[in-house]
Parts: sequence; C-alpha cells; structure tokens
Amino acid sequence: MPEPVFIGDTMRAETEVTALKESRSRPEAGIVTFTQRDRLPMPADGVIEEEARKKVRSLLFVPGDRSERFEKAAASATNAIILDLEDSVAPERKAFAREAIAQWLGSRALASPSSG
Repeated sequence: MPEPVFIGDTMRAETEVTALKESRSRPEAGIVTFTQRDRLPMPADGVIEEEARKKVRSLLFVPGDRSERFEKAAASATNAIILDLEDSVAPERKAFAREAIAQWLGSRALASPSSG
C-alpha cells in the first residue's frame, strides 16, 4: 500500500473469483484464484486500487463479533482468515464487531516481533 494503515482505518476491497480448481486428492478442498482491488485508506481525491492474484486453498470466515474465535482461526491451517463485518454480523452488533477486530489486530501488532 502506498500509505500506512492504522487501527481504526476503514479498509475496503472488492474480490472477484476468476477461477476454481478442484483438488483430486482432497475433494473438500480446491484452489481459488481471485483478483482483489484494495481501496485503503480512502484518499480525498479518489480511490487507490492495487490488484493481487493469489492462489488460496482455504478461506476461513469468522464473524467480527465473535472475538473468542479469532485466535483459534489464526492458529488454524487455513490460508486466509476473513474477519467478517457484513453478512455474519447483525446490524446492531456491527460497531461492537469493528471494535473487537481493531482491538485484536492491535494486540497482534504489538505482540509481533517485527513491530517497534
């Protein structure tokens, strides 16, 4: 990203699945190829877009208001964790979910040996 990201920033992205490949050895798994357009932070003059292409075998969606599940998800063997603020969180719990995710990400950043 061209600018730093801080706790409390709003992150926006669009993800488009461009290909699916089934696994012959693991029928419950596969490879998803997608294009992601990140838009963060949102500048006053428009949108910053960067495209990334990644192959992911598994995505784990965790409701943003279920903070007790965050560490377990991070310790799992999944390729990507999505802390969901949309469909899995009731409208009245979205503010709580945003705060829970910000706190958890902040605590992981502080605990990271590469920080500071």
